[in-house]
Amino acid sequence: MDERPVTRYAKASDGVSIAYQVSGDGPVDLVFSAGLAVPIDLRWDEPGFVRVARRLGGFGRTVWCENRGMGASSGDYRDALVEPIADADLTAVLDAA
Repeated sequence: MDERPVTRYAKASDGVSIAYQVSGDGPVDLVFSAGLAVPIDLRWDEPGFVRVARRLGGFGRTVWCENRGMGASSGDYRDALVEPIADADLTAVLDAA
């Protein structure tokens, strides 16, 4: 059984598309911004990631998102290093999720 969530896209205030996925269910929302250089769709090929995602999904809804310019997200990856831009991107993902 494939448990991969659908990749969705949030629109940042400057029009950049930020890729994110939602998995699990529960009363708590957990948000994970990519610190990895692994594209969001490929994470689910790693058994260790799947185990962690399942455990977290048992008590909360998890939102996995990529930084702009990485993987399926558009934009310039250097902009993700600018704090106000990164904050606005995360806010766009949370609003969309």
